[in-house]
Amino acid sequence: FTINTWYIYTTVYIMDSLVNAVLIACFLVLHGTLSIATVNCTNGDIRLYNGTTPNEGNVQICNNDNEWSGVCDYSWDCDDATVACRQLGYSDATALVYNGSYFGEWSKVEFGAYSCSGTETNLIDCSYNIYYVTHSYYCNSQKLAGVRCQLYTKECNNEEIRLVDGESSDEGRLEICDNDIWTPVCVTNFHDEEAAIACKQLGYTQYSWGSIFTAGNTPLVKQYATYYCSSDFSESKLTECDVNIATGCTKYCDSVRLKCFNPPQCEEGSSRLVNGTIEQEGRLEVCVNGVWGTVCSSGWDKTDAYVACKQLGKGNSNRGPMVWYNSNQFSDGYYPIVVSNAGCGGWERTITDCTHNTYGEFYCTRTQVIGIQCYDDCEDGDIRLTGSDREHEGTVEICVDSLWGMIADLGWGQVAANVVCSQLGYDTRGIRAFNNSFYDKPKRPININNVVCTGSENRLFDCTYYEFPDNEKKYLQKLVDVAGVQCGKGTSSRIGESGSSSSTSTPNYSAIIGGVYLMLFVVIIMSIIFIILGYAIYWKWSQNYNEILSAVKNTSVDTSTKPSRNSIISEVKNKSYASTKP
Repeated sequence: FTINTWYIYTTVYIMDSLVNAVLIACFLVLHGTLSIATVNCTNGDIRLYNGTTPNEGNVQICNNDNEWSGVCDYSWDCDDATVACRQLGYSDATALVYNGSYFGEWSKVEFGAYSCSGTETNLIDCSYNIYYVTHSYYCNSQKLAGVRCQLYTKECNNEEIRLVDGESSDEGRLEICDNDIWTPVCVTNFHDEEAAIACKQLGYTQYSWGSIFTAGNTPLVKQYATYYCSSDFSESKLTECDVNIATGCTKYCDSVRLKCFNPPQCEEGSSRLVNGTIEQEGRLEVCVNGVWGTVCSSGWDKTDAYVACKQLGKGNSNRGPMVWYNSNQFSDGYYPIVVSNAGCGGWERTITDCTHNTYGEFYCTRTQVIGIQCYDDCEDGDIRLTGSDREHEGTVEICVDSLWGMIADLGWGQVAANVVCSQLGYDTRGIRAFNNSFYDKPKRPININNVVCTGSENRLFDCTYYEFPDNEKKYLQKLVDVAGVQCGKGTSSRIGESGSSSSTSTPNYSAIIGGVYLMLFVVIIMSIIFIILGYAIYWKWSQNYNEILSAVKNTSVDTSTKPSRNSIISEVKNKSYASTKP
């Protein structure tokens, strides 16, 4: 071997030995045979783990084995958090409390259940209850204590308010500037009056009524404050209301999420049903001061619901509407609650015509928003066609239990279509049955299925069919296709929503005009063709005529002996000319 070769082989051998030694050491460590004594920390030290900035994160304490361990959030409050910030060197900071492993999880949890007074220098100086730490129900990797040591920086001007973390600029968590720092407003005692003043302060002066929601537990930067504004909404900002600042330590509160509005959004006094499975049901909303609003269930009864349905064009005097007195059926929406304690007599045109309390005159939670189901003014067995601009065709609807609904197209055929057209008074010639929701599928229940007719029935209700259970009629609307029909044109005697009515089919003027234009087009084209053919015939005739005339002129005639007229004609006839005769 040369010196270079020996050097290379020696180097490779040493590197291979080192790699094998490392692999063996890792194996022994993983199996617990070999331990590596590493000092990570000093007993009693604390640190903040997994925060986005150095002054926030989950609190961890160094244990007797010089390893970091998490702190349980059981009974963790602002006094405990204040001591933690002080120990970390943030003596002048405001401590914000976080629970529930807000900054992430940690497998080892050995400390917690502290009861600090707030004056201690170190967390281990505080008393604690070991019982909770040793029971996983109270302390585990998902229940770690956290803190943010809020350093003083001027964030805002005192008394200012803002909406943050919202889906749009007009809604979000409500915060107020206190001592130059943004802090959330708590939902306790925050009612319509306070919401109206907050929206007014935010610049919503045309319409200041706001919707109040809960944004969830939010750490407080400053002490808990409660606002009490006047019922006439006379204040221009929240700090002009009576303010009650709580004493003691409050770590967090359920903060306010507020939504404000700009009019106009609707026609004054109008109403609508929202979020229903079918168009006859939903959460009732009314337009007050140009903005949609919901109705509180306090004092609401079926007479009030009847007026609402009548206003919507769905009032059935023979069957009262259904009422839901909470928000579970159709949700509470996001508009303010503007009507409560309605007292209708049944003759009013709109809900707002009834006596009622309006925004700021009552207290109502968002779980008390009402919903209703109206019934149509029709008789069971009535039928109608919808979804087409021509009255003799469309989706077939049938009234069942005072609700207009559709027919599932399973088994739908020509015989049933004939019965429908006959019942409606249309010409029974040229009838066509349609499946697969050919015309339209409105937001109405699916009433019946498997219609079988013999053809002798006067009404579709006389045929055999399957009626769906009430709880299925609504939800089948999105799942099945519906039947349609095209009847023959002609004078009709139709059974509509309120009984029988007659109408005469209107001439299709667009079709007539189209036919006239088509005839004119055909005449013009034929005229052009005749002109071209006539010219071609004339040209061909003139060519043959010239040939005959030339032949006559070129014929030899003996002048000495003058031929007779008959001999000349005979000679011309016998002369050979072109194959095409004139």
